[in-house]
Amino acid sequence: MGPLFTLLAIVGAIGAELSETNDLLPNSNQNASRPTPEKPTRRSQVWTIVIGVERYDDLTIPRPRGAVGDAGAIARWFGDAGWDRRHVLLLQDGGRRSPGPADHTPQNPPPSLRPTRANLDWAVNRWLPSRLQPGDTIVIAFAGQCAPGQPPRPGARPSARLLPIDAKAADLDGTAWRLDEQFDSLASTGRYQWLIWLDTAVEGRSLPVVNTPPGGNLGRAFLERLCRWPGVSAWLAGEGQTLPETRAGEPSPFTQSLLQALGSSRSPRNLLGCLHQLRNDPRLRKQGFLTVGGLPPWQTLWAETLQPQPEPKPELVLQRGHADRISQLTFTPDAATLITSSMDSTLRLWRVNDRALLRALTEHTIGVTRFSLAPSGKQLASGDGNGQVRFFDLLNGQGVGVPGPPAHLARIEQLAYSADERGLAMVFTGVRHFRH
Repeated sequence: MGPLFTLLAIVGAIGAELSETNDLLPNSNQNASRPTPEKPTRRSQVWTIVIGVERYDDLTIPRPRGAVGDAGAIARWFGDAGWDRRHVLLLQDGGRRSPGPADHTPQNPPPSLRPTRANLDWAVNRWLPSRLQPGDTIVIAFAGQCAPGQPPRPGARPSARLLPIDAKAADLDGTAWRLDEQFDSLASTGRYQWLIWLDTAVEGRSLPVVNTPPGGNLGRAFLERLCRWPGVSAWLAGEGQTLPETRAGEPSPFTQSLLQALGSSRSPRNLLGCLHQLRNDPRLRKQGFLTVGGLPPWQTLWAETLQPQPEPKPELVLQRGHADRISQLTFTPDAATLITSSMDSTLRLWRVNDRALLRALTEHTIGVTRFSLAPSGKQLASGDGNGQVRFFDLLNGQGVGVPGPPAHLARIEQLAYSADERGLAMVFTGVRHFRH
């Protein structure tokens, strides 16, 4: 038997999915001689369901003070980000009891609805599908109470449940909202990007709904279940403790930090840049802020900067590790991709969940000594033993034609982007330099 060949894998750009083959095939019943009129190009859209629950019908469920205000602030932000009212469905205390016939029409702005379990199901199963097209982004933001449920099977960890306004403390499993089950039919297609913001904790918000045993990692288990489909990223405000009660009229630490981290219309941030800011917030770290699921570098929620999902170009990537010692390794802000550099003069991008090599960057000589990932996750700067700095666009894996310092000046020892990504600090052997 001949030697075994090294495994080759065809991979696309990080976070992108190849279009289904059936979408590329013409209809067999179509008359080939008749040209098909081209449909006008539609921009990718963002559709948002925002849920705020504070005054539960069951008075034994503790009131999470400020939850309705947090939901309203997030809904208003999407208006500031360039999306009209048709793109945002708000469910909050005091909303309408049920949707009317006209609320199913995509052209009509949705009303504010009461966050009952029936209305939450309608939002995911009826309101969203009537508006979605492949490539769109869906945001589900929830502020309210959460509680552990019964394990799905004997010996398994308890699952978590979000509590709608009509939940019953005496029957949480029967009256809670199972988001992970409701969005299965849409998320399993892989045609959309999902972002789930949960301003709560399994251990409760303000006060716990039920006593939760410590050290169970229930929050992570909940997010992992939500993110079992491709294209889903879930963020949880805290784990391992009950979230502190906020003062009257003040946003929660998660909502306040989130809206700041998303940037402004003059300086918008993509989602990786936003996540970078949140991970560095000491208040969120203290309460156990947690995320699961990857984010592509191009993904943003700002209407003006949202670009169509780039078409991935299949390429052969040799599934092989570095040939020399590793000089540095860094995770992207979403912890879905690991970047490594080596004295073999390459950088490599690895998908964490299955350890697959996504891309090898090979433009250096005399070893890659250091690299720096931009806060937005869109670009990477790397230096080598030859004193050369190179820049890579992580959207397509190509080198960027930005001139670095002269080669042969000295070995690159440190690199760091400025917070606004307009400058790069470099430390050579015995020399410090900052370049705009």
